[in-house]
Amino acid sequence: DGSQVLEDLGLSADEERLDLKIVSQKLNDEIGQALEIVSYASVQAAIATLYDEVVIVRNTLDNAIKERDKLRADIQEAQKRAEVLAMEMDEQNYQCDKLKQEELQDLRQTWIERLHSVEEKSKS
Repeated sequence: DGSQVLEDLGLSADEERLDLKIVSQKLNDEIGQALEIVSYASVQAAIATLYDEVVIVRNTLDNAIKERDKLRADIQEAQKRAEVLAMEMDEQNYQCDKLKQEELQDLRQTWIERLHSVEEKSKS
């Protein structure tokens, strides 16, 4: 029973939230005491082996969490850069379209003026 375990560790089962570091430390202390109490070498070796495995798995988990957090930060940074790049591309496209429209308007005006000039010459 979880409540009994917490009580045996000297913690209150009535607490809404428990600090996992404190619970983990208390459990580690219990394992250390168990190794001292147990007189059979094979049992001590089994407990020590299981404890070492827990430490290895915990370290692996901690490393995986750090990697996950780093990847999240990298993804967020990449998304920000992609947004900035998209905005820059939109601005460049807008400026290019604006320039082309101005050039087209100038070209139209030039052809209109030439057409008027030819019409004027043909009338005279």
